[in-house]
Amino acid sequence: EQAAVLLRQLLVGLQKEASFWLQLDAVGKADMQAALLQLLQADENAAVRNKIGACITLLGKQLCAAAVANGSADPYAAWPDLLPTLCKMGQQQDISSQEAALRVLCDLTDTFVVRLMQTPEVGALISTHLQSSSPEVLGWAAQLVLKLVSNVQIPSQPPASLPWQ
Repeated sequence: EQAAVLLRQLLVGLQKEASFWLQLDAVGKADMQAALLQLLQADENAAVRNKIGACITLLGKQLCAAAVANGSADPYAAWPDLLPTLCKMGQQQDISSQEAALRVLCDLTDTFVVRLMQTPEVGALISTHLQSSSPEVLGWAAQLVLKLVSNVQIPSQPPASLPWQ
């Protein structure tokens, strides 16, 4: 748990010159991203999962913000495995995996709202978990819906359908 807290502190200020992230090469960055997702899936301690989830959220938000600042056409490309892995994790039978995935998705909503709304697997995940018998999973699914609704900007012309319809 302490290691996750220290890692999160290292991830703050990702784009600063002295950041350890900028000192990593592309392979090191990809390894770090993969390791964080693997740890989130593998650790069974809820407190540790929460701390790892906080690291994932911080890194995901900062990578997206940096990509936007650099004029990237696809700001989510900096971590292409993030949403697919969280969606797979949320589909597992293990309640704690479902809860951890939904928690991270909720925490990413303000930055990733467009991608979340465009990803059919997210809609399927929400649909499934809004019928969950687990109060924790149901609560996180409901919170994800509320965050999506509160973060989405309504266009003047609404879409014909949403991806999960």
